[in-house]
Amino acid sequence: MKTYKSKVDSRIVLIVVVVMVVSTVPCMFVPGAVWPVLAVDMVVGLIFADMVFNTEYIIDGQMLRVKCGMLAKDRCDIMSVIAIRPTHNLASSPAMSLDRIEIMLKGRSIIISPKDKEGFVNDMCKVNPDIKVLG
Repeated sequence: MKTYKSKVDSRIVLIVVVVMVVSTVPCMFVPGAVWPVLAVDMVVGLIFADMVFNTEYIIDGQMLRVKCGMLAKDRCDIMSVIAIRPTHNLASSPAMSLDRIEIMLKGRSIIISPKDKEGFVNDMCKVNPDIKVLG
């Protein structure tokens, strides 16, 4: 079993922090609105922090397990992977960076951002030598 942590892009963290601050500032001028908004921001911040620190990709035998914090989990059979290619797709995915790879399976794909992309791809290809590495 091998675990790869997600690469964390400071731009994504900055965007989330800016959105939280921008959503809070106008509420400071509405009596009684600050505390509920701060409570929501705190919950969102904790969930986001969990995702930043606990997004990982685990190669366990022939299974790839994708974990994104406590909320999102996915798995796929590595033998069903057709190809892997680099992408900067902004789609919502268990990736904490915009420097991503797309794992193409029959009927779907998973976008992730392992810190060690080369090592991850090499380990995937050791399990399934038929994976096409594109780009």
